[in-house]
Amino acid sequence: MSDAGFGNRGNRDASVVNIKGMGQIDGTRRSGPVGAGRAGDPFLIGDNMTGGYGKGADILHDCTIAVEQGQIAVIVGPNGAGKSTAMKAIFGMLNLRQGSVRLNGQDITALNPQDRVKAGMGFVPQVNNIFPSMTVEENLEMGAYIRRDDIKATMEQVYELFPAVAAKRRQARANCRAVSASRSPWAAR
Repeated sequence: MSDAGFGNRGNRDASVVNIKGMGQIDGTRRSGPVGAGRAGDPFLIGDNMTGGYGKGADILHDCTIAVEQGQIAVIVGPNGAGKSTAMKAIFGMLNLRQGSVRLNGQDITALNPQDRVKAGMGFVPQVNNIFPSMTVEENLEMGAYIRRDDIKATMEQVYELFPAVAAKRRQARANCRAVSASRSPWAAR
């Protein structure tokens, strides 16, 4: 299988990235109701998730992932183990055949990804899933799209933490190949 369009990173998951650079809006995925969570739930839990892509075989089988507010959690496993699939399931990018996703005391299983963002979730893909014609700064601003406050202080904090990003903030993302992916996934190749 060719790595063309994936920067030789090994992830060829076309459900995350459109290597042709063109997207389309799928207006068919509507959000459902938000339900009550369960007493004692962690802040975020994907509980007993089973699902896969389309009508294909299940990739997740009774998978549970949980994290408390303020914790940093990692998922470690070999290629093809379902790490990205589990994250997509939690974020609503994969329909679950079984299980639920609960956030901050609410069952959000029926919410589409857009409404999960409004509920406070964020998703940072591991692949080149940004807007190449926009500047690095514009791509960062897209990450704050739903914020209603002034993001200037946050942007300055990002630039302080990542000087290479600050130096390239006015460049189109497509011209920023010198910034390391490990330092800045938004500006990387």
